[in-house]
Amino acid sequence: MSVNPFQDLFDWQKRHFATGATRRRGWRIEQLDRISRLLAENEAALQQIFETLACLGEVAFQKNQLEDWMRPVEAPVPRALAATGP
Repeated sequence: MSVNPFQDLFDWQKRHFATGATRRRGWRIEQLDRISRLLAENEAALQQIFETLACLGEVAFQKNQLEDWMRPVEAPVPRALAATGP
């Protein structure tokens, strides 16, 4: 048992991430939908702690932008790491 009470959960999540499951658009949309449901179903209790409307707006915004954010982007390679020609 680790000193950190969250270490086992962190390790499990790290292994799950390494499987590539979190790369799919469908998986990401499902997670955003789950966050939205959690907020809606627990709104009264959560509003005692923080404003939920902004969170729901953020979920909607992220779902709207997700496809653009997931598009591959060419990134420059630092000169020191670039392969040199003959």
